[in-house]
Amino acid sequence: MAVAAPEPSASGRRLPLLLAALAFAGAGAGAQQAPQAPREAAGAGAQQAPQAPREAAGDGEGLAVTFLFNYYDQDGDRSPVTGGIGTEDLQVAAPTVLINWPVSENWRLNFEVGADSITSASTNNMDVDGLQSPVLRRAHDHDHDHDHDHDDDDDDDDDDEYDDEYDELDGTSSASLVDVRGYLNATATRSFERSSVSLFGGFSAEWDYRSVAFGGAWTYDVEEGLRSFTVGLRHFFDTVDLYEIDGVQRGQSDRDTTDLSLSFTSVLSRRAVGMVEVSAIEQSGFLSTPFHEVVFAPSVPFPRGEVVAEQLPDSRRRYSVGLGLNHMISRGVVQRPRLRWYEDDWNLEAQSFDYEVHFRLPTEREMWVFPIFRYHTQSGTDYYGRPGDFSRVDDFYTADPDLSEFDLLKYGFGIRFQLPSVVGRRFEDLEVRLNRYDRDDGFEAVTISFAVGTRFRGRQ
Repeated sequence: MAVAAPEPSASGRRLPLLLAALAFAGAGAGAQQAPQAPREAAGAGAQQAPQAPREAAGDGEGLAVTFLFNYYDQDGDRSPVTGGIGTEDLQVAAPTVLINWPVSENWRLNFEVGADSITSASTNNMDVDGLQSPVLRRAHDHDHDHDHDHDDDDDDDDDDEYDDEYDELDGTSSASLVDVRGYLNATATRSFERSSVSLFGGFSAEWDYRSVAFGGAWTYDVEEGLRSFTVGLRHFFDTVDLYEIDGVQRGQSDRDTTDLSLSFTSVLSRRAVGMVEVSAIEQSGFLSTPFHEVVFAPSVPFPRGEVVAEQLPDSRRRYSVGLGLNHMISRGVVQRPRLRWYEDDWNLEAQSFDYEVHFRLPTEREMWVFPIFRYHTQSGTDYYGRPGDFSRVDDFYTADPDLSEFDLLKYGFGIRFQLPSVVGRRFEDLEVRLNRYDRDDGFEAVTISFAVGTRFRGRQ
């Protein structure tokens, strides 16, 4: 659990290094973030590199267990499942358990196990008569009714008209309506006098993919822990079931992701800790989502526009640089800003700024409150387009708004307070976060997360 940074002392200089890492992750580590983040930062979904495992709070004094629960709710009207038009309604309920087990003085094991229950109205439309697109659905109904009195020129590409047709699909049901993603990650860490080595392994599975991951990291402390350098390498082997736009599976394909990260953390002063992180990700294999639709421009054979599956390149290189600061303005005020730059070889660039400021309340039991803010902006890749923007002459095309140009605002509120202890067990802080996300393309989302930890001590 993230805590406010105390002033470094001669006996506790290593603590700010951990705090800086927590601050860089957004003042609460990944454990407090929604597992299904709102789409941003250059292409979520199938193209997103898997995340590193999270760790329970622990200081080596007994087994620590952290219980997390995140709820995420989104909506929008540009679903790529229906060609860039239609509901993006989706909910995720995600319980997670983190375990920090100090096996010995030099060895520590961390486990993360969880299951995300995903309800998606847009994916539910994938199986409707093999005609999930509003364009296909409209053409099908037109032909079925033999309504030849309407002139094709009256059926233009206006988005509102597509939306009216999409309403016919509401209330349908299929096996893809509710999905469950399960995952297990494990990390073993061996500590030495001035360094540590970690080995990581993980597995996750969802209705249309399986993923196996391996990796490791090496951390070296400089100047008695006042500075720390970490290099990490992970590789993910994914198998994707190719469910196409008609909802029928036609084979499988593979996707590989290699993630190299370098980070440097330094105590800047008695009140400030800074961090720099650089990452490079290379992906290869099947990077498209086979059941995402694209609506081509009208042509002679297809006066209403041909509907085809998304096509994206089979490789992608992604680079990012992040700067983080954990600054204690006073003993009761801690600010945590973060800057991040991103670009990839799909010509997508993004920048984001995160800011939290934590205030300690004058209560008998320790309590902190903090506003949360993020601004994110990105350019769109050349492969993104709205219905009618592409034709058969184009090699790559997608209607996924994650790859479009947009601005996003995140704002919210969090509270963290100390829980009482019981005999033989110490509870960590309880932290609650509530966030809202607004994109300028109409997409919106809300997340609420809870985290609480407990420590099981050995016999005294």
